[in-house]
Amino acid sequence: MTGEGQNDEQTLYGKAPGYISGLAKKHRVPAILISGGLSENIDPLFEKFTGCFSIINRPLSMEECMKQAEPLLFQQTKNILNLLNQS
Repeated sequence: MTGEGQNDEQTLYGKAPGYISGLAKKHRVPAILISGGLSENIDPLFEKFTGCFSIINRPLSMEECMKQAEPLLFQQTKNILNLLNQS
């Protein structure tokens, strides 16, 4: 599980999440991406990541997102872990 503030095609080139996804693929384990925001075209990310998720769960201003980053990240991580535990 990895992430960053904003994810797009650039995530795969020279950024930590791209590196981590490469390691995950090498070791045949799923790579999950969590971010503050996802670009419109995330299809290239699905070549490297099993799932891509944004922490934003409702319309929020940038200011609200930054103030609530910790609880939003915590909730989305719980949601993903719950999903994985059901598998």
